[in-house]
Amino acid sequence: AGGALVDEAPLYRTIASAHAGELANAAIAGAFAGVVFTAPSSLNLWLDAAGARRGALVIALTRAARVAIGPTTAARLLVLGLPADATALAPSEDAIGEAIAHALRL
Repeated sequence: AGGALVDEAPLYRTIASAHAGELANAAIAGAFAGVVFTAPSSLNLWLDAAGARRGALVIALTRAARVAIGPTTAARLLVLGLPADATALAPSEDAIGEAIAHALRL
């Protein structure tokens, strides 16, 4: 709108682990007390990896503590009806660890 020309320059992309489907099944089975989401795209890829069991994964995630690495990821969780139990104050190991402890009430 301001007249700027923009070239897209993707510097990284999130791809699903070869084990994403297995991890989705484990989450559905209740194997995780909590899950840390590092990007909206990681959440989307995990839901996609669940395939026909996507709804079951969403339900399972309502029973697990959900930690977001930052506000953008927290917003994506909220849109899916999975509000973050804690959001890290910075994308650092210490801040994420503190958010996990808060979410799990340790």
